[in-house]
Amino acid sequence: MPGDVRQTVRREFDRLLMDEERDRDARIDDACKRDARIGELLKKRTLTMTNAYAQALSEHRAPDRDAIRAEYARIDAEIAARLNALNLPGDYLQMRYRCPVCHDLGYVGDAGRHDCECFRARLDEERRKRARLDMAGDDTFEAFNADIFSPEPLPGLGYSQRDFMLRVKKLCMAYCDEFPNNRKRSLIFTGAPGLGKTFLLNCMANQLYSRGVGVSYLTAYRMLGAMRESFLETNTEPFNIMIDAELLMIDDLGSEPIYRNITIEMLFTLLNERMRMKRHTIIATNLNAEQMQARYGDRVASRLMDTKDTMIIGFAGGDVRTRRNRENAPYGSEVWIYLTSGCNI
Repeated sequence: MPGDVRQTVRREFDRLLMDEERDRDARIDDACKRDARIGELLKKRTLTMTNAYAQALSEHRAPDRDAIRAEYARIDAEIAARLNALNLPGDYLQMRYRCPVCHDLGYVGDAGRHDCECFRARLDEERRKRARLDMAGDDTFEAFNADIFSPEPLPGLGYSQRDFMLRVKKLCMAYCDEFPNNRKRSLIFTGAPGLGKTFLLNCMANQLYSRGVGVSYLTAYRMLGAMRESFLETNTEPFNIMIDAELLMIDDLGSEPIYRNITIEMLFTLLNERMRMKRHTIIATNLNAEQMQARYGDRVASRLMDTKDTMIIGFAGGDVRTRRNRENAPYGSEVWIYLTSGCNI
């Protein structure tokens, strides 16, 4: 993710203000060309304060502020009349701010300045935009097509992949409907490529994002980039967004390279912090439980496969087993959810 979000938005506000000043100056030039007297009045208005203070100083007295205000009013009234004669609006020569509170500075106050509400809203918008860079906007539950899945019974299970995917779709929709009050805050989709994991991940992301949920959606490769930037302290913003996101969604976990002292340690920090803050996390991976344990080690695997708070859905058709209590079956080939009609989130 390029650059710090705050710096990006700050530059955006600065550019906006410069554009507004340029547009205002262009309107002034236009009005003065159409009526030279307007230019004279504007110059006179600019000199009013300076002349009044200079005269007061020469006479060893305080400037007459009431007289200054009266002169401003007289000049403004004549300018307004001349603009009206040109069929121009009364505010034609004024700055046209988007925010009446901060006048598009992005902050309010002088000595103790703080972010204006408009700046905070733009920060949040930019963070949301960056957080969902990898999300496919066209993938929705309405676009789900069960016909692409085989109707043939899966070996040893008594139902087809099509039936299975319809059940998973129902489960995912229920998760979205119940968010954030889910009994299981986290989901893991696991299975071979091409089984619909990413599609359903996108469906859920789009559904929840449309409801205003703060979704941070990214591929494992982009996740690693954010981890590396944070570890090297070149840009901590993307990783902090991942930690703080209301819902974090990681696609294709396991496809990212293993960088020494970065991948595993930072992934542990990410998962551990989100568990501590009781945040929702959904992950799609081609790895099974044993492969995740071998790749990331016990500490990361214990967070990924924490069945107390995580539902694990195996998309592979042949080996979907009843999930056991973690006390009886530590993370391994047995930690799967068997989707039956009674399954809930």
